Amino acid sequence: GNSGTVDVYAGFIGIYQGTVSLSAEGDVIGQGSNSVEPSFNPNTLVVGSSTSHLTLTVGDSVPQGIYPITIYGFDDNLTKSGLLHLTVEKQK
Repeated sequence: GNSGTVDVYAGFIGIYQGTVSLSAEGDVIGQGSNSVEPSFNPNTLVVGSSTSHLTLTVGDSVPQGIYPITIYGFDDNLTKSGLLHLTVEKQK
């Protein structure tokens, strides 16, 4: 399949400045030809000061459409989320 990359950044959350782990969820997220596979590099970031690169690899059988994907940053005490929309179009 094809892939695209976006940068993920977490701004300051009050006075919290810790390190959070990252995950992605959505109806289309998974593995295989009919799914979108997320990969974070690195899979953690420091709130307010670092960036992670999220690569979304689209399986060949994923139909055209717009898919909401929720990105989570979490640790033992905190979970925050952000939303992105992935647009899948047929190649010409």
